[in-house]
Amino acid sequence: MGIWVEHPGLVLTKAEDSKGRPLPQNEVIKEELAATFLITWDIIKTIMHYPDREGYDFPSEFDKNIGFNKK
Repeated sequence: MGIWVEHPGLVLTKAEDSKGRPLPQNEVIKEELAATFLITWDIIKTIMHYPDREGYDFPSEFDKNIGFNKK
């Protein structure tokens, strides 16, 4: 379906009253949440890879011994 992403510091801000009027700065309410969300494959345009960065490197497909070997 896609890839799940964690966003631990999502901030929701309530800056309007019940009638849609802006609240004074000292009455603005901010709530910090931990959130996870699904990004579906049809939305993803780019996936990044860091081939020379320690801990982020994937094994090279060319270094694997796949197939038949003649002895």
